[in-house]
Amino acid sequence: MGLWLLDVQLDTGAFPGGVNPDPNADPSVFNTGQILLGLVRAYDETGDERYISAAVEAANWLVAVQHEDGYWDQYDYRDEIHTYCSRVAWALLEVEQQIGGASFHRAAINHLDWVLSNQTNEYWFNNAAFSPGETPFLHTIAYTVRGILECGILLDNDTYINAAKRTADQLFNLQKESGVLAGAYDKSWIPADFNCLTGNAQTALIWLRLADRYEDTPYTIAADREIEFLKTHHILANPGPLYGGLTGSVPVWDRYLRLRVPNWAVKFFIDALLYRSDS
Repeated sequence: MGLWLLDVQLDTGAFPGGVNPDPNADPSVFNTGQILLGLVRAYDETGDERYISAAVEAANWLVAVQHEDGYWDQYDYRDEIHTYCSRVAWALLEVEQQIGGASFHRAAINHLDWVLSNQTNEYWFNNAAFSPGETPFLHTIAYTVRGILECGILLDNDTYINAAKRTADQLFNLQKESGVLAGAYDKSWIPADFNCLTGNAQTALIWLRLADRYEDTPYTIAADREIEFLKTHHILANPGPLYGGLTGSVPVWDRYLRLRVPNWAVKFFIDALLYRSDS
C-alpha cells in the first residue's frame, strides 16, 4: 500500500482526490494530510527513505497552497474551508518532528489558531461540516477535535489540548444523556436521529487518548460504550465482500454515505480496538 501511494503521488507533491486517481487527477489537501500520517508511520516502521522524501514533498505542497489566514480554501473538498483540516496540521507537525522545518511548524500553528477561532461558546465548531450551512456529522466534528488534540500533545500546548478537551467533554455529556452518540449535531448540540459509525469510533479514540493523559476512568467507560455499540453493527453474519465492514450510517439508508461501507469506518474501529487493547 505504501509503495502504491508513492506511485500515485502527483508531480507537485500532492496526492489526488477522487476514487480513481490518475496523473491528471485534482490534488486534495485533506487526502494529502492523511497520507502524510501514513508515510511518516511507514518511515518509522521501515526506515525506507522514500517515504520521508515523499512526505516532505507533500508537506511543502500543503504549505505552498495554504491561505495566509491559516485555512485551505483551494484544493480541499468542494474548495471550501474546513476546521477538520486540523488533521492536516497534525500531519505537518509529524513531518516536522522527523526532519525539522520551520515552515511546517508555522503552517500548522497558523491553521490551528484559525480552527480555534471557529470554536463557539458551546464548544461546537463552525466550518466543521463539508460545506457552510450544513450540520456537521460526528465524523467531521471528531476529525476536528482529534487534530487539535494530537497537535496539542505534540507541542505540549495546553491551549490546544484544552480546546479539544472542552468539545470532547461536551460529547461525553451528550453520551451520558443518550447512551450512544448521534450521527450529527447542530450548533445547539441538538442530535440527528441516526448514527455515523465512523464518528463513533473516532470519538472513542479521542476519549481513550484523554483517558491516558488524565488517568480518567470515565473516559474509558465512555469509549467502551461506543466500541460495544460498534460491535453490534460489525458485519459478521455472512462471508462475502462486506464481511468485517461497517456501514456509513445506522440505519444504512441515512445521510452519511447512504448504502455504503467505507473503509475508513473500519480503520478507526481497528484503531480504537488496538488502542483499547494496549491501555
